[in-house]
Amino acid sequence: MPHTEPTPIGAPDLAGVRRLGDNLAVLETVEGETVVCVHCGTRIGPLSGGAFFAALARRDARPTEAGPHIWHDPSEYVDAVVVFWQLFCPGCLTAVHSRVVPVDRPLPNDDYRNWL
Repeated sequence: MPHTEPTPIGAPDLAGVRRLGDNLAVLETVEGETVVCVHCGTRIGPLSGGAFFAALARRDARPTEAGPHIWHDPSEYVDAVVVFWQLFCPGCLTAVHSRVVPVDRPLPNDDYRNWL
């Protein structure tokens, strides 16, 4: 019997969908294009205008929590207060977007176009 990888419980069948990177995909629905998590199938929100970003769980942390490659004192390089910003799927808490950014930076509603 050939070895096959098990399908995770609750994993959606996303064959043929358009991917937005490793963690998100776009489903065509009667309501329009909807962003979903490829790990748990949670329907996050509409793709239009990047509206789905508002539905993602968010965590702000010290920049050093991004890893050892991030300088411990960003004030040596920039005047703004900087945070390590992570956005997560609200269903399974998979990190779908992580950046070190100024604390007052708005949600990246139009950055998603770079993922398409």
